[in-house]
Amino acid sequence: MTGALADLTDGIAAAEAALTDRPGVAIPQEAMLRVRLPSAYHQRFRQLHDQHDLDAAVTAAQEALAAPDLDRERLPGISSELGAMLQARLRLTGVRDDLDLAIEMSRRAFAASDPESPGRWALLSNFGMVLRARFDHFGDEADIRQAVEVGQAAVAAATTDTDRRTAQASLGSSLRSRFDYAGQLQDLEQAIELFSQAAQGPADGQDGGARLSNLGEALRTRLRVRGDLADLDQGGDAGRRAIALTAADDPTYARRLSHLGRSLRVRFERRGSLADLDEAIEIGEAAIKATGHGNVDESARLSATAAALLLRFNRVGNHVDLNRSIDLFREAMATTTPDHTEYPGVISDLTIALL
Repeated sequence: MTGALADLTDGIAAAEAALTDRPGVAIPQEAMLRVRLPSAYHQRFRQLHDQHDLDAAVTAAQEALAAPDLDRERLPGISSELGAMLQARLRLTGVRDDLDLAIEMSRRAFAASDPESPGRWALLSNFGMVLRARFDHFGDEADIRQAVEVGQAAVAAATTDTDRRTAQASLGSSLRSRFDYAGQLQDLEQAIELFSQAAQGPADGQDGGARLSNLGEALRTRLRVRGDLADLDQGGDAGRRAIALTAADDPTYARRLSHLGRSLRVRFERRGSLADLDEAIEIGEAAIKATGHGNVDESARLSATAAALLLRFNRVGNHVDLNRSIDLFREAMATTTPDHTEYPGVISDLTIALL
């Protein structure tokens, strides 16, 4: 445990003890402890990815909002963070009630904020994110339309370059979602421009990796639409930079490796460079290793690497590649149910490899 994380854990333990050891007894600065404890749990969750911390953060935030002595100026910030916590829990549990409550909390936070507050952009941006999350899960067009409108307002309200880049990244994601839904190329073009602008700041930590990853994925999507190989090269570059900023234990690490591997395979198919295919296979194997058994994407990553190995066998003729390809296709079949959309493709690819 790092020093900063140890300090955070000690602080959480001290706050818990102060708030629970002597019920009914007045505690100095109790209101401040109740305000800070949810953020502390949330911060530790983002580092350790332990759902118990996220559940504790949600409960603590709800208790802070219900406290009769809550400073009303803190209402927008707590409500907004509670919305973000509930959105994070939705990704783990899929429970719609969390998402609906997250939207309501974000709406309240924005409504309670001072129109002149320099932090108003963040409340707008968070509101847009939870609207987008509900659209991504349930497909209500009104949600993504409002998410884009709120995101545009957040960009306009941001007063510093750092804040503006954060708002641009969020708006870009909403536009990308709307492109996936409606197919309007203008939305994708705007998303790429916003992701590019958001990635121009200091590239470090989770935010930098996420922005570069989003940019790379959007460029790969435009490649499929327009066929411009410049998008392939730029998308691959963004993907590499995103991986360099992503810790190996980050939940997004395997996905980012997988996307880069697929890009390299496409570039091999377009240009024929065996070095691209070699790297695609190496990265694909790393993505498989980084994917937990039972992960919903396990089968797709197994079959993608198997297909790349089969391509190299057809090009070079090394039976080691063929045997490894067959093994991975079989693993992919074992982790895919017959009613899954990828099942027929895996069977077909395995059959080709065997014949």
